[in-house]
Amino acid sequence: FVNYCSFIFQEFGSRIPFWATFNEPSCFCLCGYIMGLWAPGQRGRIIKAGRILGNMLKAHVQVYRQLKALPYGQQAQVGLVHQHIRFVPNCNWLAGLIVRPVCKWMTYWFATKVVLTFLTTGQFRWRAPLLGTVIKFDEPAAVGALDWWGINYYSRPAINGRFQLSGLDASEPITGMGMPLVPGDMHHHLCEAYQALHVPIIVSETGVSDKLHVLRANCISSYYNEVLRAIKDGVDVRGVYYWTLMDNIEWHHGFDQHFGLYEWRPKGDGGKGRPTDGTTLQLRQGSKTLVALHKAWPETLGEMKNFAQQHWSDKAGPTTAAVAAAENAAAAAIAAEVVQLPGVPNQQQQAVVQETMQADHHQQQQDKGMQEPLLRQSGSVSDVV
Repeated sequence: FVNYCSFIFQEFGSRIPFWATFNEPSCFCLCGYIMGLWAPGQRGRIIKAGRILGNMLKAHVQVYRQLKALPYGQQAQVGLVHQHIRFVPNCNWLAGLIVRPVCKWMTYWFATKVVLTFLTTGQFRWRAPLLGTVIKFDEPAAVGALDWWGINYYSRPAINGRFQLSGLDASEPITGMGMPLVPGDMHHHLCEAYQALHVPIIVSETGVSDKLHVLRANCISSYYNEVLRAIKDGVDVRGVYYWTLMDNIEWHHGFDQHFGLYEWRPKGDGGKGRPTDGTTLQLRQGSKTLVALHKAWPETLGEMKNFAQQHWSDKAGPTTAAVAAAENAAAAAIAAEVVQLPGVPNQQQQAVVQETMQADHHQQQQDKGMQEPLLRQSGSVSDVV
């Protein structure tokens, strides 16, 4: 792997400023070796999962040191991307006797603290239920082997007494992935990572699976609002990447999830009477919230810090001139598409709530007939695959 990364860097190092060695290494280990959801489909191999995670982190360190020694290496920013997630119980005390340990171990196996500790101290420790620490090694070169940290954040799931994913209450709507929208944990994870690592943070993934297109605007506005709050609190956030441009094969969920800002359908009409040439992308309801934010928010890092400070310091009072100017510049883009934009006064938005809801309802009716099964009734693979 080190040789592969070195080869790629020698080819493209002069043109690419930001590099990530791995995307979500702990997810690969958990889903592939403990839960059996991804390749190689093994279950309950807790010790093996820890061993593989340790090897991947060692590889990250070796790649980092190797790339830094190559031409353009000192200018390159080499980081690691991790999914930040934690599980909490949502049940009575009796069910909690089982659910609480499940939440504890699920959070542990996503390994945020394990990875952060490794990168800050060089110490890797992996524990298993009843067995305690089963893998232990030190890698002093890990300290400082990081130029930026990528956070993938989507949710903070609760687990109920039936071992189902849920929200804690009605304020946490459930997404297409079966997990709730929880804006506040975006701020929590940004602060946690920055306090541990003291390197620039990039939100490398965030978004929502929203089949009916009723949650996307809420997710964008509320999650990005928490990014603003983290910037106000001193976290060095350099950017946010929304997941994703259009729907994709979402791991073991296949085509059944709808993260895309745009809708795309394959060529033909799929038997639904809605022909397409296979090249058309349509911006989905709620997606223009992101367009409006990009128009409203400043371009430079310094301006962004001031914008966040002004937005959050004036939550109870009038908006400052700088924030108001940015909001006015975005007013045309906001038009009847979104509500509750971070940094945009409520009085500019409430008048369009009803119209937005009606547009969402119309889009839902259109989408009811869109979904195509992966298999035909005969059992053969459908054209959509």
